[in-house]
Amino acid sequence: MGRPLTPSCARDLPLTTEGEERVLSAVDAAHTARLKAIAAAHGWPTVAQVGQDGADAAWLVAQYADKDPPFQRSVAEAMQPLVARGQDRT
Repeated sequence: MGRPLTPSCARDLPLTTEGEERVLSAVDAAHTARLKAIAAAHGWPTVAQVGQDGADAAWLVAQYADKDPPFQRSVAEAMQPLVARGQDRT
């Protein structure tokens, strides 16, 4: 099953230049810092609080927070009860 993905991953890797990677890393860090502040002040953003688009955006930011694994773990922990109650979607 992984075989069809391997060529496309290998093909896509060089598409990001070193300069683009620095910019993307800075953007990810800024978004992560903002989401951490929101989560600290209000808890994990739920669909009821921020709508589906806002909840999806928060989840996407968390996924891109690769340089902050402890934050990613805290997100997973915060989302578990929401998923169990069906509050991760509208």
